[in-house]
Amino acid sequence: MSDWYQIVPPESTLMQGDVVFNCPRVVLPDDLTLDSVDRGDFEVDIIYTNAVIITQSCDIGSKEASEILLCPIYPFTSWLQTVDDYILNSAKGHNTKKIVEKAYENLRKGGYSAFHFLNKDNKVSFNDFQVVALNRPFSLNTAIVKQMLKGQQKIVRLNSPYREHLSQAYATLYMRVGLPTNIPRDLASPESYLPTTDFVEDAKKIVKAKEEAAEAKKKAEQASTAAS
Repeated sequence: MSDWYQIVPPESTLMQGDVVFNCPRVVLPDDLTLDSVDRGDFEVDIIYTNAVIITQSCDIGSKEASEILLCPIYPFTSWLQTVDDYILNSAKGHNTKKIVEKAYENLRKGGYSAFHFLNKDNKVSFNDFQVVALNRPFSLNTAIVKQMLKGQQKIVRLNSPYREHLSQAYATLYMRVGLPTNIPRDLASPESYLPTTDFVEDAKKIVKAKEEAAEAKKKAEQASTAAS
């Protein structure tokens, strides 16, 4: 097993980073209106997906925590099938290798603010890399989540510091601040930052001093070695 996960007994105390397999999620219709809500005239879908607990462990243990926040988890293969470039190139019969490699690298480096990458581990039933959809959080009653986890033969738990890394990614997504005016992407006049004649002379002196210091240190080390 990798150091990303551990398996704990189903009766263990809930923690952030615990994985709920086949977790029910209520999905409201896209055309839902306030009138239909007032009349109670609408239907909801219930989909089942793996999910990871986002609520802080200390809050889960609080008596006031009546609900637990979770985010869906999808295998990397399934997530790829939602990427526009992957869909388009697959439909045209094009090679998707570069698209897959780019998506993998972006996920690995945290390039998608709405998604978080988790490692794979066959021993915890993660046969593929996992993608946490941070932009699709949902909540369930704490008692229900506890019942579901007790019904599992085991609890897959994300270890530290990967658990905190997930929490940080979730917080970063929702604490972003959009600026009305951004710093320009391109530097308008880079030539204005070229070194002046005076600085060039100073730079030569700095480099020479560093080289002399390095040479003196080298000679001192050689002398110390010879003496020993």
